[in-house]
Amino acid sequence: MRSALNTFVRYAAVEYAERRIRVNALKAGMLDGSQARRWRRADMYDRLIREIPLGPPVEPQELAKMILWLATDAVLVTGTVMSVDGGSHLRRQLFPDELSPQGFDSMGRRHPSEHMPDS
Repeated sequence: MRSALNTFVRYAAVEYAERRIRVNALKAGMLDGSQARRWRRADMYDRLIREIPLGPPVEPQELAKMILWLATDAVLVTGTVMSVDGGSHLRRQLFPDELSPQGFDSMGRRHPSEHMPDS
């Protein structure tokens, strides 16, 4: 999905550039709020929060500010997919094998070796 989004945004940016139409996308990380806490187990929520380098989850207002910034005429940005996630995507990219003591990766998924039967 990520590759398809990146490719779509780049092609659309080139296609519409002649008309001065900018094409960008935002990938939001975990948004803060009661819904985020409700659907996650408390221990997993706390672990995921610790994985965000810039601190707490993204506030919906912060995402809105980014959208407004991209919409201004002064911004000459096109063909980009920006992560608005406090840097949590960096940890997954730079340290994909990093595990928590409980055997979960940085996305909260159990590491494959933890649930594979012994051969």
